[in-house]
Amino acid sequence: MKKTMIFILIVIFISMSACSVDSTNISKPEMPDETSNVEETEESATSEKTPTELKVDGNIIEEGKDYILTSLESENEEIYKLYVKAIDGQVLEESYYQKPLLKYITDNLLEIGAPAGTGVINYRYYSLSENKFSEYFEIPSLVENGVIVYMSGAVSDIKLIVQDIFDKDKLYKEFKRDFWQVSTPSMTLIDVKFLSEDEIQVIYFSGEDQVEQTEIISLK
Repeated sequence: MKKTMIFILIVIFISMSACSVDSTNISKPEMPDETSNVEETEESATSEKTPTELKVDGNIIEEGKDYILTSLESENEEIYKLYVKAIDGQVLEESYYQKPLLKYITDNLLEIGAPAGTGVINYRYYSLSENKFSEYFEIPSLVENGVIVYMSGAVSDIKLIVQDIFDKDKLYKEFKRDFWQVSTPSMTLIDVKFLSEDEIQVIYFSGEDQVEQTEIISLK
């Protein structure tokens, strides 16, 4: 019996020795080199091209997607410099103004109001998609669908003008009526709106008595 027990213990010991694993022989899985990944990311970021920053005179006081307005120091008066940019960021024009009035008529059309003294403001327009400037207009009454409506002329010869903003060959119409004779032609027009692409409705003062008139005018 005693010999049998000894034999069993020997078998158990041998089995345990065979199943044991030398922990020193276990290999650890390789971990990714995080440092190398960070370096690669930084290299790729620095290799990306960044647009050249536009150098301007004075202090930037206003900025739009296609213009930058700066203020310049002057002994006598405030002077402003307007940079108008193309889609690619290149400067198309640099102009000096008394403080201009800047407004987007549409996402593609910038209105530039240039003060000309004694309350007079002349307006011009810039098309972002066409990189094109218009002529100057004095006090436009309506700007819509690429068309501008305004009053012009001497006191005794005031006219209503409807034209394409950038190209007179596309549309240019003059209309004469018994308009109220006043030194500021825009004051004779009360209201104007498009009824369709080919018709506008105008409300204006007529004659010395400033009688209010409403008229539908065809542009064909």
